[in-house]
Amino acid sequence: MRARILIIEDNPANLALMSYLLKSFGHTLLVATDGKSGLASAVSHRPDLILCDIHMPVIDGYAVARQLKGDEKLKAVPLIAVTAFAMVGDREKLLRAGFDGYLSKPIEAETFTARVEMFLQVSRRAPAQAVRIEHIQASVSPAMPVAEERRRARYFQPWSRKRLSATWLSWW
Repeated sequence: MRARILIIEDNPANLALMSYLLKSFGHTLLVATDGKSGLASAVSHRPDLILCDIHMPVIDGYAVARQLKGDEKLKAVPLIAVTAFAMVGDREKLLRAGFDGYLSKPIEAETFTARVEMFLQVSRRAPAQAVRIEHIQASVSPAMPVAEERRRARYFQPWSRKRLSATWLSWW
């Protein structure tokens, strides 16, 4: 299932990792490094799915969500937050702001593409409706023990801090 996906992300390492993973599965990518250029790209290219960071320069993710969901042509496009905010209250705040779901950081290379493709499948089943698809979060990855989650966070943290080089991406 090939799709046109817009990634709005200001962190070069996260952007490189998401781009690499999605391109390797044949998706066409549109990239923006701030909310303003992301909105312009969404209006001009009409993507099948939008992955959006929350804290960005110029316009933050919440403002992007409000503007996209206020646009009659774009409100049916699934808008997924990619964020480090994964607490219970944060999830509800994201959904109230207009996001259709979220993926938490750090990005797990093993499950990221599968989660994105599940959001695409649900949105294609009901294209005329703006469907809340947050239940996918639980269905793709069962809850893991807190100790295991902390171990993974420590393991992946160094990679999120440094820029991914072309050498590392080619090795991946």
